Amino acid sequence: MKKFYSETDTKRLIEQPLESHRTPFARDLSRLIHSPSFRRLQGKTQLYPGIESDFFRNRLTHSLEVADIAKSITEKINKELFVDKNDPNNRISLDLVDFCSLAHDLGHAPFGHIGEKALDFRMKEYGRFEGNGQTLRILSRIEKKEFTEGGSVLKHGFDKNGIDKRIGLNLTYRSYASVIKYDNCIKSVAVKDYDGVDKGFYESEEKLVNLIKKNVVGKYTLEKGEKLKTIECNIMDLADDISYTTYDLEDALKGNFISPLDLFDTTHHFWMDVIRSVNKSIIKNQKFYPKLKIFALIEGDHEANTNSIIKLISYLLSFFVENGFLPGVDSKHIEKFVSSPEKFENDFKVYIFSLGHNASKLISDNGYIRTLFTTRLVGYFIGSIKFVPHTECLPLSTVYLDEKAFLTMEILKQFNYNSLIKSPRLQIADYRGKEIIDKIFETLFEKGNYNLLPHDLKIIFENGFKKTNHKEKARLICDYVGSMTNKYAIEFYARLTSENAETIFKPY
Repeated sequence: MKKFYSETDTKRLIEQPLESHRTPFARDLSRLIHSPSFRRLQGKTQLYPGIESDFFRNRLTHSLEVADIAKSITEKINKELFVDKNDPNNRISLDLVDFCSLAHDLGHAPFGHIGEKALDFRMKEYGRFEGNGQTLRILSRIEKKEFTEGGSVLKHGFDKNGIDKRIGLNLTYRSYASVIKYDNCIKSVAVKDYDGVDKGFYESEEKLVNLIKKNVVGKYTLEKGEKLKTIECNIMDLADDISYTTYDLEDALKGNFISPLDLFDTTHHFWMDVIRSVNKSIIKNQKFYPKLKIFALIEGDHEANTNSIIKLISYLLSFFVENGFLPGVDSKHIEKFVSSPEKFENDFKVYIFSLGHNASKLISDNGYIRTLFTTRLVGYFIGSIKFVPHTECLPLSTVYLDEKAFLTMEILKQFNYNSLIKSPRLQIADYRGKEIIDKIFETLFEKGNYNLLPHDLKIIFENGFKKTNHKEKARLICDYVGSMTNKYAIEFYARLTSENAETIFKPY
């Protein structure tokens, strides 16, 4: 049987002696957990600003939940493979899955995806910004742990000629590979060619990625169109989907942003948008779901669209009924609606509302029922996972949900996006976040304003980056702004602009 791991997986840019009490991947996990970048996740938004309620998740608690789900998936796969427990290379490493799950959001900017968009636009001509690319950069360059020969502690990892010798946490190649979700080198673009955030890694990490591929896939040659994405990364990616699909919805229910009844009391236009997004996901994942039918949508044809909408809502309603989340609902009535979609705007809505507001709010207001809801949902998704081994290169194996679970997740995911992320309350917060990031970046980028940078970054700028090189200067500022927590960014912005800033002397 082929192995999941080889000797080259555990190599590093600077080799270090092996430890008898822990694996190289466990060592990488420790380096991550003890890093400042990991701690700062507690101050970054997941969906709702943390200052709104102690209940809402942040990037740190989200990452912990992703790691727990990912490890459950891993244990399920390892058990199904009947692997030799005495050979660690014959089973998927829990340490490595834990590592990439805890690290997967490390590169997120403050204020979530709107912060990512704002920084990427500012960096469009200077190397771009993207959360996953920034994660790799943080781990392999920004974190202050090690640097190669010639680097100086006093110059924060640069040599006497101003050459960057930083290598971040100096992790194993397989650990770096586990956080590469998108095997794509992002290129700078001119203003007129900018078309939004691209997924991938930066040109500054391209040489490292080539080294990673060489050590992880070995003699196997990636086929045309095939990308580097390891089994650990695939598990983490699916666990991430499970986590935010389930828990973003729970946060919304607890915060009274929505109630379960809202799942079935929305506009025709809303569900049209949901179905369009679900269809895109079905097309994107056709290799796993060749028989899954796309929900028919015909622009301008109200009757045809209504047919698809009621089928989609009824599918979701059936899931809730089967799992006991809507007591009193008879699944036979749902089957009737699916067979007679023309009654959507009459009998169906009347029936849904007949459930009563109190029954709907059970999940929202009762912590026991809400916990049961999320527990069953996560358990259902994990139980539906399938493992697909790569026939030529086992590290490139993948996982996916069965058809029913995939469709359930996509409907809930797109419902979350359209009803929560696009809601006016969050859009206002997004607008404000963009304004804050734009102002900070613009101020620091102005000539002479590098003196506003923290002391350690000022030393890097003076010793490593030429003041006339806009690309290097922009990257330094981008690394700084991207590392900020929401609160830190707001305070920094206030000190730059507000007449009533809480303080202008607070250390930073």
